[in-house]
Amino acid sequence: MYNILYAFKKNYFMHTQPIVGIPRALLYHKYSILWENFFKNLHVKVMISPLTNKQILSEGLNLTIDENCLPMKIFLGHVDYLQSRVTHLFIPRIASINKNEENCTKFWALYDTVATSFPEAKVVGYNIDKTKGYTSEFLEMMKLGFQFTKNPFKVFRAYRKAKAADADAHKKKLDQQKIMLRKDKDLPRFDRNLKILIFAHPYIIQDEFIGRQIINFFKKEHIDVIFSYITDPEKARKASKSITQDLYWTYHKELVGSIAMNRHLVDGVVYLAAFSCGPDALVVELCKRIVNDVPSVLITLDELQSDGGIITRLESFVDIIRFRKKKLSKRA
Repeated sequence: MYNILYAFKKNYFMHTQPIVGIPRALLYHKYSILWENFFKNLHVKVMISPLTNKQILSEGLNLTIDENCLPMKIFLGHVDYLQSRVTHLFIPRIASINKNEENCTKFWALYDTVATSFPEAKVVGYNIDKTKGYTSEFLEMMKLGFQFTKNPFKVFRAYRKAKAADADAHKKKLDQQKIMLRKDKDLPRFDRNLKILIFAHPYIIQDEFIGRQIINFFKKEHIDVIFSYITDPEKARKASKSITQDLYWTYHKELVGSIAMNRHLVDGVVYLAAFSCGPDALVVELCKRIVNDVPSVLITLDELQSDGGIITRLESFVDIIRFRKKKLSKRA
């Protein structure tokens, strides 16, 4: 009898305890530590979708129109993987996080897109939209936490700890990048290790399927990689004004500001743009025209990309930079 009751109790709680699914795509690559820690601090089980693969991309292609950008197609593939395995899908709507600034419209529509595409799924999230007046991440995540517990102190502690963990992780990444940028500053410029700044959103360069091969290539070539998204957001947005005064997409302003702050410390810039992403196309073209004192190459990524073709272009770009550096060293 005891074994029967134990088995029933175990089976009951397995099916009643919430499991929150978080797609490993788009803004997960920027806020993963905040989100995961928040739910774990609430003692809510979290399931992260696996690394992007051909199957996930294929499912995403079946769920969206051709005109959607590659990251959006990947995102829907991750949602499809999770929707039958979890009790809740976590899909926040982050439309605007700073006054007089906005994010790409795909972030505005994520919640509604998932709720419409997967009507049987229970979608939870939070809504930050400074274009509609006052709103804050803290208040929105407090409301989110109340969906899993009615204890406000527990939710507050969960958010505070998650926010601290996120800040610490970002500081470590930023400090490591600063060290890499200046580790050989005492050497003559032409004797320093090659440094490449990658202009890309984290959901592009950190995605296993579309971006990881590029990082691996530079590591193999013993080239220092600087990521434009690892930056001080406030300083980067201010620095972006030296390149353009009119940009209002927050995350793109941070990438542009990173170029403005680091252009004199790197030997080249690799622009990674997602196919059919309008903001990417506009901002990259703008930067290529204005930031013309640093060698650069544009690589547009889509679902039909050839890994060999991308690596060949990168090899050619690195050869040009090395030749240019060697030529300049002879003149010095």
